[in-house]
Amino acid sequence: MTFRQKIALTIMIGIAAFVIVLWWLRRQPKDIVYLGPVDVGPGKQVEPDRQWVPLLNADQIAKTAGNNITCSFFVYVKADSALRMPLNNDVGFNYNYIVTVGNTMGIMVDPSRQKCSVDILQSSPAKPRGTTIPAKSGMVPLRTLEVPQFAVAKWNQITVCVEGRSVDVYLNGKLASSAVMDNVPLAMFSGLMLNGSPDFEGQVCLFQLWKERRTSAQILENYQKHTDLRGKPDVPDPELTFAGAWERFLKASCEKTGICGFPVRVGPMQYVEYEFA
Repeated sequence: MTFRQKIALTIMIGIAAFVIVLWWLRRQPKDIVYLGPVDVGPGKQVEPDRQWVPLLNADQIAKTAGNNITCSFFVYVKADSALRMPLNNDVGFNYNYIVTVGNTMGIMVDPSRQKCSVDILQSSPAKPRGTTIPAKSGMVPLRTLEVPQFAVAKWNQITVCVEGRSVDVYLNGKLASSAVMDNVPLAMFSGLMLNGSPDFEGQVCLFQLWKERRTSAQILENYQKHTDLRGKPDVPDPELTFAGAWERFLKASCEKTGICGFPVRVGPMQYVEYEFA
């Protein structure tokens, strides 16, 4: 290879690397509020000393306020979470919401029964499910939409569309449940909150919001756009990041040397911590 050929090859490699960097740093689509992924589970915190974390800033909240809205996110529930949940959860057990939209909507995941539920509320959704306000004069009672066939140990996309009194819930791009409420909710669908300490171990990622009711075709197209052939969302794999490599190193050190229990901060919203054996 001549000197000129080496120079040309070097320039081509530099241009290719530059293009790859630009693609990697490309701006997210406007409908993506938060990418993730984020580890969630009992006792975990997305941010220090905060169980509930807002995923929208003031401008985004203003743009999403209204009674017509579509919100979507992906959630992964570890298989062993189903074994830790009480089977008689219909008696005296209240699940925490994993995601809330304003004070009007709460989304809950039930690993033991492998289903999720969407509650239309008129009180603070930070309260456990089942403790919302009773029916009052001039107010809409609690309305729950059940979504069965929510499989654990795989990624699922939950999409909720609201237009006036109509509510549709989609699971992995397909319509799973619909309802027409007696009245339009008094509160507005403004804001988006994530519960970092729900009743299961898993991950959440790729939150999206639209100030409109999306059609079935748009929802299916969006699901196919952001997933691979196995249904896994197109987000950075934690195992391929520095944080993932550091976590695997700490786990291996703990198992082989017994040196465990020290926390290490690896990012602005991600922590790795191991308990003493």
